[in-house]
Amino acid sequence: MKKPNRDHSTRRTMLLIAFGVLLFALVQNLRDVGRFFAWGMGLIYPLVLGLCIAFVLNVVMRAFENRLLRRMGKSPRAFVRRLHRPLALILTIFAFLLAIALILLVVIPGIGETVTTLIPTVQAWIERTLPRLIAFLEEHNISPEVIAELKVDWNNLFSTLFDLLRNGTGSLFDFAADFTTSIFGGIANFFLGFVLAIYVLLQKEKIAAFLDRAMSAFFSERVTAKVEEIGRLCDKTFSNFLTGQLTEAFILGGLCCVGMLIFRFPYAGIVSVLVGVSALIPVFGAFIGGGISAFLILTVNPLKALLFVVFLVILQQLENNLIYPRVVGQKVGLPGILVIAAVLIGGNLGGVLTILISVPLCSVLYTLLRQLIDYRLAAKDAGPADEAPVDAPEAPEVSTAEPQKPFSPKPAAAVPSRKKKKTKS
Repeated sequence: MKKPNRDHSTRRTMLLIAFGVLLFALVQNLRDVGRFFAWGMGLIYPLVLGLCIAFVLNVVMRAFENRLLRRMGKSPRAFVRRLHRPLALILTIFAFLLAIALILLVVIPGIGETVTTLIPTVQAWIERTLPRLIAFLEEHNISPEVIAELKVDWNNLFSTLFDLLRNGTGSLFDFAADFTTSIFGGIANFFLGFVLAIYVLLQKEKIAAFLDRAMSAFFSERVTAKVEEIGRLCDKTFSNFLTGQLTEAFILGGLCCVGMLIFRFPYAGIVSVLVGVSALIPVFGAFIGGGISAFLILTVNPLKALLFVVFLVILQQLENNLIYPRVVGQKVGLPGILVIAAVLIGGNLGGVLTILISVPLCSVLYTLLRQLIDYRLAAKDAGPADEAPVDAPEAPEVSTAEPQKPFSPKPAAAVPSRKKKKTKS
């Protein structure tokens, strides 16, 4: 018994030493490790993007399959059943394109109207500012003619500009090349991810069955069942969060539009769309859209811009304290305080994507922690009575065997046999 313990302790010590050496090497080469992970993420980025697109589209496609096209999936004709999934996918893509087109139809004319309004405003500001500038120069005994007569060494200026252009041409071309490559690379990655998302949505049952078989082949049944349970929980939580976030964005955009029409603020349509779309960022998104909207209103009427800021702050407080925790919090199964805490932590850790992921991820962790707490409490309550269930099955076997003894023929035959032995002796 001692030898296996020695082997086990030696193995554990070697693993700890190897882990320490590996950790020290990673800390000493953090820059190279970061480059390696960035290179690896660049390789799998289209795959991750495609899975994210597939997950978002799957929420809407599932609604089309289970509600609008439910009869097609149960049709006795095989041809109709085969059209069930592709038709739902086509309707989903069409719905997303229609939503984007409606947003652009509302936003682009508003931006064009803002630009046409802003140009005369800027011209009027320049006309008002020039006399003030001339008056300022006269107060300090600086005449405009003196500024015009200032001598400039044009040869030195052009040589300096030429040196700057000659030295900075390489970096300028590098920046332009990197910028162009990033744009075309982003478009190519989105196209590849979109194609991958379509393939995943059309074959999601087969992919799920393959992953289930692979996990069953390499892991135990207990591990496989736990991973599948966590996967179902993540799917349900993220789907509910996305549904709740879209619902909350529609509610906030609608309330903003109604309030702006009541108070007669300009640009009610474009501002409501901006506030609703930015509200997809939890809790703080409406302030981002509100800042842009306040600038648009400022170009028309500064007083109404100030009143709009007050109106939006009140609406945002109503949304943060009542609408968002109730709508999104109930969808993801989180209390309102944990929803706000998840948004704050996600905002401090990263950008917009981290904020979008933080709330459903916190819901998954909260659900797993609650299940673990319930399991541990149940185990503690059942702890003193652990031996009773083990002995309980033996008691019924003894009790059922005893009543059968008077009715069995074996004891009756055993009595005469003993009497015969006594007579012979």
